[in-house]
Amino acid sequence: MKTYLQAFDLWEIVNVGIEPPMLRPNPTLAQMRQHNEECAKKTQGDVLPTKQCFRHDLYKNHGL
Repeated sequence: MKTYLQAFDLWEIVNVGIEPPMLRPNPTLAQMRQHNEECAKKTQGDVLPTKQCFRHDLYKNHGL
């Protein structure tokens, strides 16, 4: 569930209970992309080990 919420940049809101930083009114597309990338950078480090563990378990348990 943590990885799912991180994918949508919602994990910090649920975990810490803080409101996400707000964008200025009428942000440009570049500002919205930058904001999403900054939020994703925070969680990107946790997602990779989760994928690796899942892959390891899949190969180990199913002989793939």
